[in-house]
Amino acid sequence: MEKPKQISVLPKRTKSSRERLIRSVIEQFNLASARPDQVKTDCDELRLHYRESLTDKVFRELAPLFPLLQKRSGQIAEHLFSFIEKMAEASLDPLPYIKEMLNARDKDLVLRALVSAVHLAEKGTLTVSRSFILFLAKRMNMQNSPLLESKAIQSISLVIKQYDPGEGIRSIDPILYLYLNEENMDLRRLAARLLDSPGNTVQSNVAESILGKKPYKFFLSYLTYSRISHSDLLCLQFSPSLMDDFTLAEKTIGTALPPKPIVGSRNPAISHGTQIQPSPRLLGRGNLAACCGSGRAECTLRFFRTDSGWRQQTGSGSTPARGSDYHCRFQSAGPGFPSSHRGGGSR
Repeated sequence: MEKPKQISVLPKRTKSSRERLIRSVIEQFNLASARPDQVKTDCDELRLHYRESLTDKVFRELAPLFPLLQKRSGQIAEHLFSFIEKMAEASLDPLPYIKEMLNARDKDLVLRALVSAVHLAEKGTLTVSRSFILFLAKRMNMQNSPLLESKAIQSISLVIKQYDPGEGIRSIDPILYLYLNEENMDLRRLAARLLDSPGNTVQSNVAESILGKKPYKFFLSYLTYSRISHSDLLCLQFSPSLMDDFTLAEKTIGTALPPKPIVGSRNPAISHGTQIQPSPRLLGRGNLAACCGSGRAECTLRFFRTDSGWRQQTGSGSTPARGSDYHCRFQSAGPGFPSSHRGGGSR
């Protein structure tokens, strides 16, 4: 007697069934009353249709799903994200998946994507290339980017630690290598942010390498006084006229510094130019002599940043200033500084 044929309970892994599941997920994202549980079911079933090692063809087939991460947040996006995350882990080239995950609308999912990137990079399946670092740099420059958060910066630092410049240089920190040697300013600014994130001060050899031996010696007292950051140092590097400005300022008002540094609050935004400005007010409150150009005058070196937020300047009688969140002041006896001198970028 012939034995009856066993019927498989697994879904038929055909292209038409995969397309049906992809359409089902898209339809749920388009519904006002979407069902996250249905998206999870569809994604779980869709995962069964692919082999463990995924090729570029699979990525192209799943392409219609990726923009959905930018459309919605919450549980429904989390289910789709988990599916893409598993596909990245099984892929021969996880980088395209990681990039799509980093474009998610949900901030928490973006941070989770960076954690996945760290895991895959340390595992060796994700190749950290210069183009990928540039992608991260451009994402970080976007307004209200979640990549500016401290957790994101920590993850990005761990990812870049796996970067190999390809010049036989492995003895130097990859982040410091980008900061010192990269020609692309987006990459150098990214490296500066990462170097500044733990609150590290700029090492003397790094400052001298950026500025040059003569400018470094000239600016050393100001760099120490202002506790300059790596981001600010890039601004000074591209302000060749600043030495002339400082020389003129010193001749006009001298170089006497207050006993304690006056440093404004920092944020992750990027320096964008420097400016020496006169300040007509005295150190003592209520003294009108400064308004007439006599008494102790004050000169301000400001580092302008690209952010457009409003911030309070330090010091007495402060008023809101736009985009100037880091500055130092030096003052001495003598008339007020006659005019404003600008070096580097402008607002």
